[in-house]
Parts: sequence; structure tokens; C-alpha cells
Amino acid sequence: MFANFFRRLPLGRKLVTIMMLTATSVLIIFSVAEVGRELIWLRSETAEELESLTEVIAQNSAAALVFGDRESARVTLSALQAKPSLLVAQIVTPDGKLFVEYRSSTYAWDEIPAGSEIGNPSIHQGEVFHFDADHIDIARAIRLDHETLGLLYLQFGTDEYLQELTTFLAVVAAVFALTLFGALYLSTRLQRLISDPIIALARAAEAAGRERDYRQRVYRQTDDEIGALVDHFNAMLGQIEDRDRHVERLLAERTRERAFLQDIIDAVPEPVMVIAADYRVRLLNKAGARLAPAGVTDLRCYQVHGCGGGPCDRSGVRRCPLSEVRISGHPVIIEHECGTPEGGLHAMEITAAPLLDAEGGFVGIVESEKDITDRRIAEIRLLQNQERLDHLAHHDTLTGLPNRLLFQERFDEKLGHAHRENATLALLFLDLDRFKNVNDTFGHAIGDRLLEAVTHRLRQCMRLSDTVARLGGDEFAIILEPVPDLDAVSHVARKINDVLSQVFDIEGHELYVGTSVGISLFPVDGHDVETLCRNADAAMYLAKQEGRGTFRYFTADMNESARRRLDLEVRLRHALERGELELHFQPQLALEHGVIRGTEAQPRWHVDGVGLLAPAEFIPVAEESGLILPIGEWVMETACRQAVAWQALAGAPLRVAVNLSARQFRQQKLVHMVRDILARTGLAPGLLDLELTESILLSDVESAIALMHELRALGVNLSLDDFGTGYSSLSYLNQFPIQHLKVAQEFVRHLPQDRRSRAIAEAVVLLAHSLDIEVVAEGVETEAQFDYFRRLGCAYIQGDYFSRPLPAREFEDLLRAKPPRGEARQFAA
Repeated sequence: MFANFFRRLPLGRKLVTIMMLTATSVLIIFSVAEVGRELIWLRSETAEELESLTEVIAQNSAAALVFGDRESARVTLSALQAKPSLLVAQIVTPDGKLFVEYRSSTYAWDEIPAGSEIGNPSIHQGEVFHFDADHIDIARAIRLDHETLGLLYLQFGTDEYLQELTTFLAVVAAVFALTLFGALYLSTRLQRLISDPIIALARAAEAAGRERDYRQRVYRQTDDEIGALVDHFNAMLGQIEDRDRHVERLLAERTRERAFLQDIIDAVPEPVMVIAADYRVRLLNKAGARLAPAGVTDLRCYQVHGCGGGPCDRSGVRRCPLSEVRISGHPVIIEHECGTPEGGLHAMEITAAPLLDAEGGFVGIVESEKDITDRRIAEIRLLQNQERLDHLAHHDTLTGLPNRLLFQERFDEKLGHAHRENATLALLFLDLDRFKNVNDTFGHAIGDRLLEAVTHRLRQCMRLSDTVARLGGDEFAIILEPVPDLDAVSHVARKINDVLSQVFDIEGHELYVGTSVGISLFPVDGHDVETLCRNADAAMYLAKQEGRGTFRYFTADMNESARRRLDLEVRLRHALERGELELHFQPQLALEHGVIRGTEAQPRWHVDGVGLLAPAEFIPVAEESGLILPIGEWVMETACRQAVAWQALAGAPLRVAVNLSARQFRQQKLVHMVRDILARTGLAPGLLDLELTESILLSDVESAIALMHELRALGVNLSLDDFGTGYSSLSYLNQFPIQHLKVAQEFVRHLPQDRRSRAIAEAVVLLAHSLDIEVVAEGVETEAQFDYFRRLGCAYIQGDYFSRPLPAREFEDLLRAKPPRGEARQFAA
């Protein structure tokens, strides 16, 4: 802070300040040294005087102590009254008792505490001298022939000492002030001699620079170095004055020449510029001036067209005419493009030639321009059309992803790179789960929006080096390169499954699709595109068969599995016409009466060379191929006809339950088909029970509820199957017009031992009863499970404990065989 303040001071004040600081510092050092020296001398003199006096009094007091003559001791001490600074004098016996004492009448002093170092010091302590700010204490042993007779204690005031010191300090302060005043006077005189001429020079220089008036001069006051400086300054002003006149003449001549040259280039219709080596525009014709920004005086070449904030060669976009001519030394032709303020395009062809000085040195360029905007726009349109055609040929029009053609080209490139680098490459085949249901239910417009949303999520999952392609429909392919290990591939597959399993909000519809992923690896699973694609496809179908929403790696056994699945689909297409399908019926026992009140119809397929297939082995194939619609209609009509035939044998109304798949539930003619089947078979609508899973209903709740009400209007019953397996339908349960709720087998399987399964089963039964819904316990296989559900108050049980699914003839025999009353009571509540 002081340094900044000192720099801002005028020169004269700086000189005064420096001299005053120097004088002050010297005086302070001198004064401190003198005061210290005087202080030490006074203290030494006082101590020497008082110690001598103490020694004399101690020697004179020895006889008084020997004879115990107190009066004599007092007389000796009274001699000290000639010393005005004495405050107390004491003689103390060796045992510490006061022998005699003398006090100054002006000093009030209390009795000295016994054992005090100064007031009553130990005789064996020897001599004591203590110097304080307000008193001086002296103790001296009184001895005779080396025998200690007592102790002499004296205390003196410091008034004399301090008075003498004060007088000395006053003298030092007076000398300090006089010296400082003299230094101030001398520094002021010196400042005038040095700074006044320099200030005059500074003012003259400032006036010459501000007013450009070099005729003024500075008066010389001294004959020293400053006087010489004044002479040189006046001479310099004279030289500048002469040169200024010469420059004015040259400028006038240059102005005339420049005006003539400007007239010449203004006659050129194309923009012309003369550009210096520092990018400054030295000359510009009228055509070029129309392109320059208004109000800019110091113009650079790159500002004329508004195409950048700096030289072209620094932007990395446009070639710089100045730089290229400087490097080559020859004329160059360059094309420039930039946008206009209106958002259009401005293109120009620039011809630049070198501009050299008299010695042949490069000083700039002469640049002329020609507008080629129309030509360039035509070229850009042709290029854009070609790029658009190339993009359409290689990309999917809906999602913008690479199509099958571009996918194969990139796959070939990546395979070649993997071959050369001996690297691993992973191919992922994706097929959306339940996508066909979305198309069938909501139409293709919603399906397209869903595909776009799926594409967006896939792109967020992938790296820039990965390739995501749409092969067609709801099939996607992903190429991962490089692949560090299988864990990395599995991580990507899980991530894809996770993001696609989350709900999609498409135009107000909450849709769930998920995906199945098949993975093949290069070089383990193949060395060419065709083999790797076929193997990834086989792994993808296995993932679908094993429950969907998962991924599988290709294994050698999958080829056989894929061939078997294809063969199964071909055979299934002819199964109905060949009569290879039949129905098995699993009874539903009413626990209240212990009798059969219903049955569930389950299809079976007789396959030559294979045997009898359960629904889980061929229904997924029927779902994917679309064969589930004719098979489902056959199952419903056959079950209804059979139920009509069994009514008399049952002795009471016998319900028949039929499962509806997602594709069946979403077919547009479902209600019409059910109505026709009931009419053709003659089954009472109240005896037909249509079983639906939660996943079918929750993909589009509002549409599902509307369709369920239409079915209920026919009089048929509705059951919610596999309740509680992976979906949260509690919020909709009171809106579904259902009559039966079937507890999922995976909860029943662990009953009654598992505590959590018990809690879920009891909650489901309690919830259903509160909504007046009957509960069917499915998959009951043990007596413990049977007793458990009977105690819970379930309406019906179904499972192998009572009866496995039976062919129609065996089920009919079961109906004919009336159980004995005891056996009936066994199954009754």
C-alpha cells in the first residue's frame, strides 16, 4: 500500500519524503542508542554508590550487634538520613528477629513478611541487590572475623535516578526536533533545485504531445546536468518540428496519389481489395465497400464478407488467400462460402496476387472477387439429393437406423478389422416381445411411435463405436466392437433388457414390450456375416422360448433346436385339419360341497414320432406364428360342446374354463366369435369361464376393461389367472368385472411351509372376498395345501391332489363315479 502511494507522489515530494525518512531513521537509531547507554551508566553508578554505602553501614553495625547495643545501631542507621532516597533501614539478628529499624517519615511501609527474599532474606543467602521501577533493595550480611552476626537491609527510592533520566531524555528530544526541522528545510531546498526543472520538462513534453506544438521551449535555470538535459530537450523539439513539416508534405502527396488510384479501382465492377500482411484492408473499391460492414473504419479482410471473426487460416474451414500467396509466391484462385444474415448462402471465387515492395519483399496481396452463389447453390442441391438418395438406400425411413443393406456392409468391415486385429466381435439380435399385440390392438401408427421410442433408448445404451440397425418389423441388430470379454457383452444385453422392459408412454397409452436378445461371437460362433446372423437369430428364439425379457448366447445345440422349432411350426399348421389336437380337462372341486363344479380345458397335441405335447411346448409357437387364433377358436368351441354333453352327468351346472392368449384377446372379432360359439353349441353363457392373465390386461387397461364389459354383457364369466406374478393390478382389480381369481401356482407350490407365500395367499383370498370374487387355488398337489386353502375359505381348488388333467373319456368316468358320502365329506369344507 505504501509503495503504491509513494509511486503516485510528485518527484519533489518523493525527494522530501526520502530525505525526511532517512533523517528520521538516523535520529531514532542515535537517540535509542544514547538513551540506552545513559540508562546503563546511571544504573551502574547508582548500584556502585549504594553498595559502597551499605558496606560502610554494615561494618559500623558489627560492634552494636556484638554487644547488643540497639542505641548504637540506631545512631549508625540515623546517619543514612542524609540520603533523601532512603526509605527503610533494618538490622536483623541471625534468628530472623528485627534488631533495629529506621524508616523515612515520608514512606509508609508495612512490616516485612517473615521469610521474604527482600524484606527478610536468609543470612546464608549472602548479598542481595534488587533493582525495580519504584525502589531498590539491598541486603548485606554483617560479619566479624568470618562470623555472621546479622543482616543489614536497606531500601531506597528511585526518584533521583528517574529525575536524572528524565532530564537526559528531554535533552535528547530537543536535539531530535531541531535536527529534524533542519533536515526538512534542507530537503525542501534540494527538491526545488532538482524537481522544478524536471517538472518544467515534463509539462513541455506533455503539451507537445497533446497539442502537437513543437515550437515551445524550456528555460534553462542551472549549468549542471539538468541544464544540459534542458538543452537537449529543446534541440529535440526543433528536430521534431522540422520532421513534422516534412511529413505533412509527404502525406499530402500520398493523398493525391491514393485518390488517383482509388478512382482507377472504383471503375472495376468486381470487388477489389489491397490487403496488407497484417490482414488490414489498405484499399477497397466501391463494389467491395458495399460488402463491408457500415461504420467500421479500421477494416480487416475477413470482416468484408462477415464470414468470420478472424483470419481464414485460423478457422480451419476456409483457405486464406493471404497465407497461400505468401507461401507459394504466385497468384491463387480460392472459393469461399459463408452464410448471409438472412440465413442464405453467399459464395465467391477469389483471385489473389502477391504485392511486393521496391526490394521485392512481400507486403500483401491484391484480391479480386466474383460472385458464384447461384452456381454453388445448384451444386449443393445436387449433392444433397445424392446424399438423400444414399441415406434412403442405406437407412430405415422410420427410425433412421442403418437398414439391412448398410448393416451387412458395416458388419463386413468390422469382421475384416476383427480378422486383422485378432479381436472378438459380438452380434446381438433383438426381437421385441408383445409388439404384435400392440399393432393388433392400437394400430400401426402407435406401433411406429413405439419403434421410434425403442430406437431412442437403444441409442442411449450404445457407444459411438457400436452399430445399431433395424432389420425389419420389430427386429434389431447390434454390432459390438471391440469386446473386452463376455462380461461386457452380458452387461450390454442386461442393460438393453432393463431399458426396454420399462413402460413406454405412447400418446397416452402405457405400453410394455420388453425384448429377447440372442448373441453370437466372432470367431467362436462363425467367421462370416451369414453364419453369425443365423446363430444369433437361433439364440434369440431360445431366449423367447425360455420366458422372454432375457438374453442367450449361441451354442451348437441351438441349430438343432431352431430346426426343431421350424419343423414344429410347419406341423402345427396342419394339426387341426389332421385332427392331432385334443382337449384334456382338469376338474375344479367346490370345497363347500366336495363335488366337481367346473373344469379347465387344456389342449394337447399328438405329434408323430414325438408324442403328446403339453401347451407350454407348442402354444408359444402358435402365438408367434399367428396359429393361436384358429387353435383358440377350436379349443373354445370343443370345450363348450363337451360341457353341454356333461351337464346331465354332473347333476348340477358344470362350468368350463378356457384360457385366452394375448393375441386372441386383442382380435377385433372376439366378442362376435364367443357369441357365435355359444349359439352353435347351446352352452349357457354363465357356464363359460374365460381366463385372462394380468399381462394381457395391463398392456392397455382402459381398452381391456371396455372389452371385458362387452364379454360380461354376453353373460360369460371372467377369471384372472396367475394373479400376482410380476404385475401390479391391485389398483385396477376393483375395475375389472371378474368373477374368479386364481392364485398363481408359484405361491401355492411353497405352501403351507413358506411364511411369505402364506402371507401372500391369505392377502389375496382376503382381498378377493372383500370384492365378492371367488378364489380358485390352482396347482394344489398335497393334502397340507388342500387343508390350508379349505381353512382359508377358498371356493374351488384345482390340482393333481384331486385330479390331474384328464382326457374327455376319463373325465366323463370321473363324473359318473359318484364318490361315497364319506369321500364326499372328505373334500367338503
